[in-house]
Amino acid sequence: MNAAVAYQEAGSESLTGEQLLAFLSDGETRLLVQSAIGARWPNAIVHEGGLAAALGTLSQDPSPPVLIVDISGSEDPNAGIRSLLALCEPATRVIALGTVNDISYYRRLLALGVSDYVVKPFDGAALTLAIDGTPPLRPAVQAVEVDKGRKVISVVGARGGVGATTVAVNLAWIAAHELHRNCAIVDLDLQFGTVGLQLDLEPSHGLREALENPERIDSLFVASAMASESENLFVLSAEEPLEDRIRVTAEACEALLQAMPDELETVFLDIPVRNAIENPALLAASNQIVLVSDPSLVGIRDVGRLAALCRNAAPDAGLYTVLNRIGMAKKGEIPQAEFARGVELPLRHFIPFDATLAATAASNGKPFPLVAARSPAVKALRGLCGDVTGASGLPTGRDLLSRLLSRKRRAA
Repeated sequence: MNAAVAYQEAGSESLTGEQLLAFLSDGETRLLVQSAIGARWPNAIVHEGGLAAALGTLSQDPSPPVLIVDISGSEDPNAGIRSLLALCEPATRVIALGTVNDISYYRRLLALGVSDYVVKPFDGAALTLAIDGTPPLRPAVQAVEVDKGRKVISVVGARGGVGATTVAVNLAWIAAHELHRNCAIVDLDLQFGTVGLQLDLEPSHGLREALENPERIDSLFVASAMASESENLFVLSAEEPLEDRIRVTAEACEALLQAMPDELETVFLDIPVRNAIENPALLAASNQIVLVSDPSLVGIRDVGRLAALCRNAAPDAGLYTVLNRIGMAKKGEIPQAEFARGVELPLRHFIPFDATLAATAASNGKPFPLVAARSPAVKALRGLCGDVTGASGLPTGRDLLSRLLSRKRRAA
């Protein structure tokens, strides 16, 4: 059987009625859909394959006014629907078909932006009613209040390779899973970013569109573009072609933050240092800024200069300097007290290097707490997370350092 069954030639100029595309996973559903739409939508095209086929087609072709997608059998229908909606025009009505007969599941799909959800098997009347429904899926962009009580935490490395993205990912994971906050993390390195890789997620669709066309986005667009790591943690990332020239502006970033769904309490921005230097206004929306460095002489130089840049860009933001990878290269490390004097900043957070932990986490796409919840590195990250989010009851980096030094003295 052909991969697509068209009721009328796709290239015909005499099509009548709305254009309708359907992506269906099995023959029984295909017969039911064809029976329901055949008379009213003579130009409808029915494709074999469900959600995966729809994503593949719509990544190349524009979306139709009506889209029917069978999501049964999908491993992660929520993430798939988010990606699908990011590829659709705002006016497209998306009808999802599936086998889960649960009201909370239905509401979750509606919250993501689908027009209706029809449980299989169904009759033609139920499908027709869903297609004819008029409630708008994703309304036109509306004004969004700037201050929603949301906390924006920006993480910047003193230079590439100091582990700033790893710090950002683990802070977001701890805030979502251990502090139970609704969080998002945005990877603003659209070509070389690794946030998605560190959480074992495919690049989400829509981040580039949101940053290049901020006037077109709203909270539902952003929600549909996010990849879901869990119920509390969502990710915006990309993997754009290397030959493309992509510029992230402060205005676009501000529009993205404004369009974040109201439910998000904390947003982590992973900002490449080159972006922060070229456009310091990217930091302007930050409530807290985390500067990550290794304990090196170059780190002293770069942290000092970046701290001045951060203070100018976001004078009201809290500024945290974090020394990462303590113990990685003992011979070349600057003592912590000397580092603090060199940058003229207080140092409270020290993250020890653990090669086994880092390698295991990277190879499995897991955050540190899922690999070694009691490791000194994870305890230090919890302390940092408690400080930048304002949570209480988590040990600080200073507490951890004191315990480590005390332990060494006792051992001696």
